[in-house]
Amino acid sequence: MTIDTNILFRILLKDGSDQWQLAARLLQSHRIVIIPTVLLETEWVLRSVAKYSRSRVLELFQTIMASHDFVIVDRDDTERAIAAFEAGMDFADAMHLCLSDEATTFVTFDRDLVRRARRYLPSASVELADIL
Repeated sequence: MTIDTNILFRILLKDGSDQWQLAARLLQSHRIVIIPTVLLETEWVLRSVAKYSRSRVLELFQTIMASHDFVIVDRDDTERAIAAFEAGMDFADAMHLCLSDEATTFVTFDRDLVRRARRYLPSASVELADIL
């Protein structure tokens, strides 16, 4: 069963709410599939809504990746993105780069993204749009 961000958020939040109880029952009775976009949105919700620190989000993501309760779509790319996030890269930028086709160049106007990618994901092909 593939879940939406709001369900994963409740599973991770463990706040005892009615939604958490429903999400926990889903987790107990199904193998949960997590797609990259849900993980991407979950990072944003955990940091902006729940006010979790970067290190707490990283800890939760590492727990998800180690758990047998979850099937992670594009696991290898997601693991690379989490490693780049752990090293200091923005999670969304890391996911964009890791999920982009390795045979193509990721193009952006964001100079900081290019700089961070070269530092944290040196195998990624990323260029500024103004130099192409």
